[in-house]
Amino acid sequence: MSLRGLCDALAVRGDTEITVLTSDSSGFRSSKRLSLEEMASAQDELAYPVTYRRKTCGAEFSIPMLAAIPGMVANADVVHISYAYSWSSLVALRACVRAGVPAVWTPRGALQGWSERRKKRLKRLWDGYALRLSRRGNVVLHFTSDAEAADSIAAMPGVRHVVVQNGVDIPPALPRVPGPVTLCVCSISGACVR
Repeated sequence: MSLRGLCDALAVRGDTEITVLTSDSSGFRSSKRLSLEEMASAQDELAYPVTYRRKTCGAEFSIPMLAAIPGMVANADVVHISYAYSWSSLVALRACVRAGVPAVWTPRGALQGWSERRKKRLKRLWDGYALRLSRRGNVVLHFTSDAEAADSIAAMPGVRHVVVQNGVDIPPALPRVPGPVTLCVCSISGACVR
């Protein structure tokens, strides 16, 4: 939802043209897809176009989406790439570097050195290729906390980065509520990719 919030906030400004490219993925199983009705309904709520491409295998792999990325990047002034270990992220990063289009890449905690990380060797190779691309292009890594940045820059040394928090501001004073109160707080700073 933070990507949707970012796009919605930019759309309200009125001085930014936003285009979103995504798959029709609706979960981690390849059988879960957004229906045509769900995609049309989602588009009706938005003030910017969203282009959906059918996933063709796995959790989010979409050959039509991968094919659309270079053309969309070529028409952009800046590209926001979300997540690290996704084929579409790597293809978008490469397209940005080749087209000379600046990219803001938000890995969502995936570059942190998780002790339970799976496929470590493959991810080291992936990180190496992404690092070479990032150093060649105008790429800025976006982290949501100082801790995420500190843990992640080891995977991408020398790549510019910025910390911009997600979330909401808590007001300095909250009104008192009479009676018993249950407070539930949930904070997610990044996905644990294993």
